[in-house]
Amino acid sequence: DHRDLHSFPTRRSSDLEKSAVNCTVTVGGKLGSRKGINRLGGGIAAPALTEKDIQDIAGLNRIAPDYVAISFVSSLEDIEHAKSLLEAQDLSVAVIAKIERAEVVADDDILNGIIKASDGVMVARGDLGVEVGDAELIGIQKDLISRARRMDRLVITATQMMESMINNPVPTRAEVSDVANAVLDGADCVMLSGETAKGNYPLEAVAMMGAVCKEAESAISYRHVAADMMDSISTPTDTPASVASSAVTAANTGECAGIVCLSTTGETARLISKFRPRCPIFIRSEERRVGKECRSRW
Repeated sequence: DHRDLHSFPTRRSSDLEKSAVNCTVTVGGKLGSRKGINRLGGGIAAPALTEKDIQDIAGLNRIAPDYVAISFVSSLEDIEHAKSLLEAQDLSVAVIAKIERAEVVADDDILNGIIKASDGVMVARGDLGVEVGDAELIGIQKDLISRARRMDRLVITATQMMESMINNPVPTRAEVSDVANAVLDGADCVMLSGETAKGNYPLEAVAMMGAVCKEAESAISYRHVAADMMDSISTPTDTPASVASSAVTAANTGECAGIVCLSTTGETARLISKFRPRCPIFIRSEERRVGKECRSRW
């Protein structure tokens, strides 16, 4: 990502030149090209949508993607801006907010606003870990997954999930546990990055992650998940949530092949999926786009 160097905070004005930031290397290592810049504690001010991002969105109607992920989101206005640009292209796309700024996870109001404005969030552990510190990252990851689920939003856990498989045909046991714990915590998706983008064993990485997810899901007590999610129902008169919860409870208790729902917008399907039924969800809708969106999102 290209960032405006003049917006970077600096202690001494002499450290900042017209087109460069002078830094001191304290721990050396290999530096690849086109890398971003982060600072422990956050505070690097740059727009979430750069000019390049805006140009890319303008050409998305040729691709018609299911998702668009926005990096370095700092407010709900960033999400609303992205949605307005997508609407101008007549695109119905799920907008994913990548959570990777320390100042965002430090402010409940900002974080909740971003989650509510989005269709889903990504726990972008690479940049976020640099800004908050690795020791704090795991608690933040669990909190983000919990918040997203309670707000009926998709949540993706990403970055270095099976990093060792870039160069090795099998993951470490710690990586297997990392993937499994994300599933057990309630993540809807776990995401590979370098393992498939540049790794030597992309097929093995996908197969291994799929196997770990399947085993982790078999260990989930879906009855308890549905019961826990009842706490997220805002009021006793929240009829849609109560009906969805009852349907899932009945399906998990009996030998149900699936849950069938009628939906105009897809919201019913998403609400049912929140309570994690063990069986598939089938949607009957007069809107063709709803079927496409539900297949790709839920």
